[in-house]
Amino acid sequence: MAKPFGYVSTKGKFVKSEILEKFSLKEAESKKITDKFASHYGLYGLMEPVISPLFLSTLLYSNTYHYRAVKTKARDTAGTGWELKPKHNGASQVTKKILEDFLTGLNPSPSVVWEQALIDYEAIGQGFIEVIREDYEPNAKVIDLEHIPATYVRFHADKNKICQIVGVESVWFKKFGYEFDVHMATGEEFPLGTLEGEDRANEYISIINYSPDDEYYGRPDVLPALGAVQGDIARRDFNIGFFDNYGVPAYAVFVSGNYTDEADEDGKYLEDIIREHFEQVNENPHSVLVLGVPTRNGEKVEITFQPLSTDIKEASFREYRIDNRDEILAAHGVPPYRMGIAETGSLGGSTSVEATEIYKRSVVEPRQSLIEAIMNKIFKEAFNITDWEFKLPDLDIEDLQKDLTIATGLFSMGAMTPNEMIKYFGKKFGITPSSNPAMDWHYIGGQPIDADVGVISDPATTAEIEKALKGLKDSLEVVIKNGN
Repeated sequence: MAKPFGYVSTKGKFVKSEILEKFSLKEAESKKITDKFASHYGLYGLMEPVISPLFLSTLLYSNTYHYRAVKTKARDTAGTGWELKPKHNGASQVTKKILEDFLTGLNPSPSVVWEQALIDYEAIGQGFIEVIREDYEPNAKVIDLEHIPATYVRFHADKNKICQIVGVESVWFKKFGYEFDVHMATGEEFPLGTLEGEDRANEYISIINYSPDDEYYGRPDVLPALGAVQGDIARRDFNIGFFDNYGVPAYAVFVSGNYTDEADEDGKYLEDIIREHFEQVNENPHSVLVLGVPTRNGEKVEITFQPLSTDIKEASFREYRIDNRDEILAAHGVPPYRMGIAETGSLGGSTSVEATEIYKRSVVEPRQSLIEAIMNKIFKEAFNITDWEFKLPDLDIEDLQKDLTIATGLFSMGAMTPNEMIKYFGKKFGITPSSNPAMDWHYIGGQPIDADVGVISDPATTAEIEKALKGLKDSLEVVIKNGN
């Protein structure tokens, strides 16, 4: 099919094809962000990142899918709680209490602190946690953990300390377990235990998304899809500009024949003539206007106007965004279903469960293992406790609706008791099995099949059964309605 000479918009304006392509497909130009820390690198011995963390943090709020993927990965990894598990039989309840008091005493909670660090990790490539010891003494027990925003942190060349710079203020931290004191204001090192507590830098723990081209800093997963992120920003900005200036394309204009690209005797080119024609039509829709086309040797030239459907007009914009979205999510390793994006056709059905399982194994669990290892290192080195370990809960990808349908069928056939249903589903919602014997009976048609007749007629027993089952039913319905 021939390429249209141009388009006529709903505002009655003629636009050449090249202009439409410019607005709909142009990639974003690189925008360099000035590094506010440039003057500090030589002075403090700090290492300059290859890619500005400020640019990467700004990018987070420039694209919906990038933002949601970052938040989803951080929440799925560390934002759903924690637990302590014994590493062997006979683990001390005394040491467990010490760790529980430490973890529950953190404000914000460990889940919040690690979720914040993971947002930095996913958006910038590294995350930092401040470790605070009792009375600021070396090797004393740890009493608090705090998130350090990664945007404002730079590594020192020796890799044993970092500097946080906000405005004109700078604060130094030393690597967790580093056997020297570091002055919190200057970064100078001293023998361990020789600095006064108020001058001694706190420790830090970092998580780095390794990159082979940077010895100090990591890279966010989205980086290979940076063109898609910026391209989508360009699509948004340019399309807004196009629609504001021209309107929505309504007709495609085809010109065939031996027309000339040269100006006519009035100095007007073909595109100028067509544009002026439709501007007059827009101003005087009921008037009769003649469109004169400059030709070579008076040969015939044919101009055809083809109406564009809404789908055709918007297809290039919509498809371009979907392509960008898919590339961004692929870089993050997050399936669309995890972000509430419904897919149909070949991507539907059981594929969503399989994709989420892959996401769980390849994205969430490695990050959980990293955090668990760090917390267990703190338990060992700061509390000298090794019989309990910090664990993050598995990502719940069960299909509750499917399980509920199966369980309901088993219950109605007398193959599952009320307590068995509560044990399976209730643990998710804090519902505990009942001690009433009637909750361990099997029922068909609402009638117990393995109970004495006298017990069945007891109103108190019947009321308890109904109350327990209704509570379970209401909890399941709420969760299923709001999503797993």
